[in-house]
Amino acid sequence: MPFLSVDGIQNDQLVFDGCRYISPENHAQYKLKCFPRKNDILLGKAASVGKVAIVDVDFEFNVWSPLALIRANKQIIPKYIYYSFKADTLQDQILVLSTSNTQHNLSMDDIPELWLTFPTVEEQKKIIDFLDRETAKIDEMVEKKQKMMELLKEKRQALITHAITKGLDPKT
Repeated sequence: MPFLSVDGIQNDQLVFDGCRYISPENHAQYKLKCFPRKNDILLGKAASVGKVAIVDVDFEFNVWSPLALIRANKQIIPKYIYYSFKADTLQDQILVLSTSNTQHNLSMDDIPELWLTFPTVEEQKKIIDFLDRETAKIDEMVEKKQKMMELLKEKRQALITHAITKGLDPKT
């Protein structure tokens, strides 16, 4: 069975490529304590403290101790919790509450102490719709800029190659 750690959260998504695996027997034992389900929130609480992702898969897996599982109740939309954990205000709280020696660590006891706002479900839906729409626009602009940067790098390389192999004469 897939066994995710905090490194399984990349770019706010769960990534199972390269993850560890545990036996079905260990999974049966571990899932008595923690069993991720679709729409649960996974929060990094060790090393990469504050990394967050929504469980968006339907297959069974389990999580290693550097991840905390957060399950929403009926008054809270999971994606609202996800966006809340992405906000600087909550990330700052996480850093303040985490202890540090060689890496940051957030205690399970500290997670309930995090301060989140919980507007009505209707307001949560409006906030989620707004953030989905606006972040998609930003992601699209970032993607276009990255493509432009790649094209400029190619142009730069071609310019260097041309100057080195054919000189500066524009006719060659």
